[in-house]
Amino acid sequence: MRPHQRFLSRARWILAEILRMRILMICARLLSIFFGWFLFIYWWDEVTQGEATVAMLAYTGAALAMAVIALAAMTTLWVRYNVRVARQGKRGRVTAYLPPRIDRDRLGRRLLLPPRRELLEAQVLRLEIDENGKAYLGEGRRFEVAAA
Repeated sequence: MRPHQRFLSRARWILAEILRMRILMICARLLSIFFGWFLFIYWWDEVTQGEATVAMLAYTGAALAMAVIALAAMTTLWVRYNVRVARQGKRGRVTAYLPPRIDRDRLGRRLLLPPRRELLEAQVLRLEIDENGKAYLGEGRRFEVAAA
């Protein structure tokens, strides 16, 4: 058997396994749906103690049908909205990203930050606040930033 034929037979086997798994998953979903409805009907019968009238069942069926229709409508509208946003090219840009300001803190004090590499390598960080602003100290050394 040639190498490409071996590859093709392996690929066919993998695709057949994927198909089997899909079928198995569909069967599992259908079985869980059936079991869920069985429990719903059983518990409904327990609550009504076997005295459920046709009108009660019709009302429940209508309420469930309206819920399913409303859910389908909301999902359709939401998907259409997202498709429209994607077509306009504004996907991911709906809310503007504001980069954080790291030159001053919330109280307006100047931040004196060490170089990133030294900050990452420091084992101990200490924060000093004085009239010049906040200074970050790493391992007893004071890092200064050039005046901007």
